[in-house]
Amino acid sequence: MISESLDDESVLLIVLGRTEAHTSDLCEEVLDGLSLLKESLILNDTAESHVSGLRNIAFICNIPSPPSFKRECIIKTLEPLRFTELDCRLYGRMSNTDHATPSFLIRTSDTIVMNSMTPDVNMEDSFNEWYSEEHIPLLQCVPFWRSSARYILLSSDHDAPRYLALHVWSDKSAFTTLEYEEAVNTPWRTRVMETIVHRERRVFWCVN
Repeated sequence: MISESLDDESVLLIVLGRTEAHTSDLCEEVLDGLSLLKESLILNDTAESHVSGLRNIAFICNIPSPPSFKRECIIKTLEPLRFTELDCRLYGRMSNTDHATPSFLIRTSDTIVMNSMTPDVNMEDSFNEWYSEEHIPLLQCVPFWRSSARYILLSSDHDAPRYLALHVWSDKSAFTTLEYEEAVNTPWRTRVMETIVHRERRVFWCVN
C-alpha cells in the first residue's frame, strides 16, 4: 500500500511551467500573494537556448500533510510571468530513500535532475529494489554527487509518472565521468528500463 511506504510529516509540491520570463523576474513582489512559493526552491532548466523562446521553470517546496493549498491561487499568482503548460504535482516522500553528503543543503547553482518513471505494474518491486540496492549506491560513488531522494505521486494536473527521484549534483560535469557512465549502464538497469511504460527526465539548476 502507498500509505505504508510514505513518510507522513510533509508532502512535496512541484509546480512546473514554461515561460518567456527570466528567473530574475521571479521577485518577491510577484510571489507575495503566495507565501508557499516564496519559500520554495526556484529551478531553471539547463538548456543554453530555446528555439521557442520559452524556458522551463520549476518551484519545489515541502508543505504540511495533508496539503492545504489551492491550485487556482498558484495559477493566479504566476499570471504576471505568463506561464504556459502549468502542472502542479504532489508527491509523498518514500520511507528510507534519502541519501546525502554530510551537512547537505541545496546551494545556488547546484544541478538538480528530476527523474520520473512508471514501471510495468508487475515489475514495481524489481524497479524499487534496483533503485535502492544498485542505482543510488552507484550514484553515490560519482564525483560531484550530493544527494538523492525518492517520492511517489499523489496527484497531478496531467499524466505524470508514478515515481520521482530527485538527484542533486554540485557540477554537471558529473555526467561525463566514468563513474556516472558505469552507474547508468549496468545489466540490471537495462532490464529495468525495458519495463518502464512512462518516463520523464528534467535537468535544472537552482537559482536561489
